[in-house]
Amino acid sequence: MQAVGQLLLICAFFTTLLTALSAYYAAVTRSASLMRGARYGVYANCLLYFAMAAVLWHGLYAHDFANSYIATYTDGEMPLVYLFTSFWGGEKGALLFWSMVLTAFSAIAIHQARDKDIAYLGWAAGILMSAVFFFDILMVFESSPFETFISHEGPADGDGLNPLLQNPTMAVHPPSLLTGYIAFTVPFAFGASALITGRLGNEWAKETRKWTIVSWLFLTVGLVLGGYWAYHELGWGGFWMWDPVENAGLIPWFTATAFLHSIIVQERRGILRRWNFTLVCLTFLLTIFGTFLTRSQLIVSIHAFADSSLSEYFLVYMLVIFLISAGLLTWRWQALKAKARITNFMSKEAFFVLNNVVLVLCAFIVMWGTLYSKVSASDSFQAMYNGGVDLMNNTFGTSLEGMHTAQELGEPWFNSVMVPAGLLLLALMSVGPLIAWRKTTVRIMNKVFLWPFLAATVPVLVGTGVLIAYRSHAIGYDAWANTVGLSDVYAFISIWFCLFVLTGVITEFWRGGAIRKRRHEGGMIRNMLALMVKSKRRYGGYVIHVGAALAFLGFTGAAFKSTTPETPLHLGEGVDCGSYRLTYVSMSDEYRLGEGYGATTASVVALRSGETVPVSEVDRVSAYLESRTESTFHVSTEPNNPKILVRFSDAEDRDWIVQELYLAGPMRERFELVNEDPTNNRLWFTFRDTNLIQLRVGPQMMHKHLNDVRRVLGGLRYGAASVQATPGQARFAVVWGDAEDYNKVRDIMRADPPLEGILMAKNNPVTDVLEVVTSGTGRVLSPEVRFYRKHGNPTTEVATWDRGYEELYLAMRPDFGEPYIQLLSVVNPLINLLWLGTLIMFLGGIFLLFPNHLLVGRAQRLADQLDPVEELSS
Repeated sequence: MQAVGQLLLICAFFTTLLTALSAYYAAVTRSASLMRGARYGVYANCLLYFAMAAVLWHGLYAHDFANSYIATYTDGEMPLVYLFTSFWGGEKGALLFWSMVLTAFSAIAIHQARDKDIAYLGWAAGILMSAVFFFDILMVFESSPFETFISHEGPADGDGLNPLLQNPTMAVHPPSLLTGYIAFTVPFAFGASALITGRLGNEWAKETRKWTIVSWLFLTVGLVLGGYWAYHELGWGGFWMWDPVENAGLIPWFTATAFLHSIIVQERRGILRRWNFTLVCLTFLLTIFGTFLTRSQLIVSIHAFADSSLSEYFLVYMLVIFLISAGLLTWRWQALKAKARITNFMSKEAFFVLNNVVLVLCAFIVMWGTLYSKVSASDSFQAMYNGGVDLMNNTFGTSLEGMHTAQELGEPWFNSVMVPAGLLLLALMSVGPLIAWRKTTVRIMNKVFLWPFLAATVPVLVGTGVLIAYRSHAIGYDAWANTVGLSDVYAFISIWFCLFVLTGVITEFWRGGAIRKRRHEGGMIRNMLALMVKSKRRYGGYVIHVGAALAFLGFTGAAFKSTTPETPLHLGEGVDCGSYRLTYVSMSDEYRLGEGYGATTASVVALRSGETVPVSEVDRVSAYLESRTESTFHVSTEPNNPKILVRFSDAEDRDWIVQELYLAGPMRERFELVNEDPTNNRLWFTFRDTNLIQLRVGPQMMHKHLNDVRRVLGGLRYGAASVQATPGQARFAVVWGDAEDYNKVRDIMRADPPLEGILMAKNNPVTDVLEVVTSGTGRVLSPEVRFYRKHGNPTTEVATWDRGYEELYLAMRPDFGEPYIQLLSVVNPLINLLWLGTLIMFLGGIFLLFPNHLLVGRAQRLADQLDPVEELSS
C-alpha cells in the first residue's frame, strides 16, 4: 500500500502543478473553458489527497511498520483513537494533513465562487494550487509520509507516539491549530487576486470574511485546547506559559481578529482598504511563520519538530510571500486610497482603528518576546544595545548593565507587558460596540453607558470591600495594603470591564428587542431571536464578545489562585491548600493492557474547611469494631481531618484489626496467594499484575510494595510477620512467628473482606491510635503518573475537583518506588469560565457562518418553544 501512496503523491505533484498553470493561463486569457478545466482539476486534486490520506490511515491501522513514519509514531499497543491521531503526530503526516485540508478548502472556495469573473477566479485558484504545490515539493523531495525502509522490511513493532500526545485533547488541538493556519490561505488567495485584477471593492471582502472566520475559529479552539491540554497533562497548575510554539499560533490570531473588525469598517464606510489588504497578507505570512518556527530549531519547545530539515524551504516560501505581497500592495497603493475619512474620535470606526492598532501591537510584542533569545544572541544587536546603555549611563548617570550573552524573555516579562495590553483590548471591546458610527453625542453616551457602568461598578466596589475586610481580618490592613500589587489592581480592572461588556451586550439585546416588539407581535425572546437572524453579523459579534468577556474572567481568576508547592507526603500525612485539607491515604500500581503503560495512582482525600467524617461512616466502622473485639475502644473525629481515630484498651486487639484490614484490603488487591506452607507458618504470594515487570521502573514499584508489607506486618507488636523475598523474582513469602498467628491470617485471607471502602488503616506509632479513612469521607481524588514501556519520561495525569466557581487541582510527581508522593496542589478560581467562554465564542462564530435561509426556520421554531404567541379567541 505504501507504493500506492507514493504513486498517488507523484501524480498529485504533477496534477497540482498543471492545475495551477491552467488557472493562471485561464486568468490571463480569460478562457472560460480552460477555467472550467482548472476548476475540475482542483476537485480532482482534492480526491487525490484524500486517497493518499486513506492509504496512510490504512497503514496506521494495519501496523505497516515497513513505513518509517508509521514505525516511528505508532506501535502495536496503541489504542485505535491514537492510531488515528498519529496521522498528524509527526512532520510527514502533518504535511499530508495540510495538503489534504487545503485542497478541500480550495475546492469549496472555488466552487462557491464559480460564477465570479474568470480572471479573478483564475488567479485565486492558481494561488491556492501553488500553495498546495509547495507542500508537494516538501513531500516529494524531503519528507514523504510513504517512505519505507530500504535495508530491511521494518521493525516488528514501532516506537510509539510521544506519551504527551496520547491525550484526548491532543486528538483535536494540533489539527485545529493546523486548520486555522491552512484556512487563511483562502483569504490571501482572493485578496491577492483582487489586487492583481484591480477588483478592489467589497466583493473580495465578502469572499474572504467567512474564510477568515473559519480560520479564526480553528485558531481560537486550537489555542484554548492547547492551554487545556497543558493544564491537565503537564501538571504545573497553569494553562499558559508563553510557550514559543503556542505563541506562534497566537500571533496570527491577533492579526486575523484585527482583520475581522476592520473589514466591517471598509464595508460600512469604504475606508481602511489599504490596511485590510495589508492585514490579509500579513496574517497569511504569519501562519507560515508559525509553521516555520516549529521546524527551524530556533526555539526550544515540547511542540517543536527537533529533527526537521524543512526550515530553509519555509524561509524561502516566506520570502516569496513577502515579496509578492509587498509588490502587489505597492502597485495598487494609490488605487486603494480611501475617499472618506474618520472625522470624530468618539465614533465606532475610530474605536475599530484603535482596536486594530492594539491587536497588531500585541502580535508584534509576542513575536518579539518569542524571538528575543535569538535576536539578543547576535553580536550586532549586543553592540547596539551596549551603545545605548553607555549613552544612557554617560548622559543621565544611570547604572544600566550591558549585554554580553543571549537573554530570554520569560513568563514574567510576557505577563508584565501583555496583561495591560489585554486590559486595553477589553476596554475597547466594552466601549466600541456601544457607540455610534461617525459621531456619538453626549445624549447617546448617557443612554447607552449608564446601566453597564452601574452594573459593573457596584459589584466590583462591593467585592473589593469584602476582600479588603477579609484580608484585613486575616493579616491586618497595614500588611495587606503594603503587599497589594499590580495583580490585584489589574484583576479588579479586568472584572469591571468584563461586567461592563456583559451588561452592555445584554442592554443592546434588550433595547433592540424592545424596539422590534413595538413594531411586531410576539414576546421579547421571539423578537430578540428574530433580531439576531436579521442582523446576524452584529449580534453574532455580541455573542463572541460575551464569550471573550467570560474567558477574560477565567484569566483573571489566576490572580486569586492558591498554590501549595510540591510537598512530600507519607501515608496518612496531609497538607492545606486554600480552604481544603488534603490527606494522602493510598497508592496503587497497575499495567494498562492495550495502552502500553503502567500507572502509579495515589488516592488523596480532600475536605473543605470545617468538614469532618460523616456520622454514617463512623457508625459503620464502629459496628465493624464491635463485631471484632470485646475490648474497650473509643472512636473520635476532628474537623478538617478525614481520619476516624480509634483508641483501644487492648493493644493486641488493635494490632490484629490493623492486620485484618491490611490483609483483606491492600494485600489482597496487590498480591495473589499462590501457596500455603503450614509447616513453616508461611504463605507464598506473587504480584497480581506481573506486566509491571516489563516497565523500566517495574522493579522499583515491586520493591516499594514489598517494603509496605514489611512496614505494616513487621511493625506490629502482636501477630508480626517477616518477609522473605528472592531478588529478580515476583514471588515472595510472609512468615509468622507461630502456628496460631498463621492460622488466624489464613482464615482472614480466605474470608470475604470484613469492611468495604477502606482506603487506609494504619497504626500511628507516636500516638498508638488506629487511623482509618473510608471512601465515604470527603472527595477522593486520584492523581496519576504513567510510565510508558517504550519511553523513558513519565507523564503526569492530574486529578481535579470541579466546584463550578473554582477547581481544586492535584498533580503527583513520579515516586520511582519511594514510599511517599510529591503533591502539587492548586485552587484555580473561575477557571471554568475560560472553557465556557471559548465554547460561546465558538458557537458565535458558527452562528456567523450559518446560512441565513437555514437560520430563519430554526429561529422561528425556537421562538415558538420559548415564547409562544397566544392565539386570540374569536
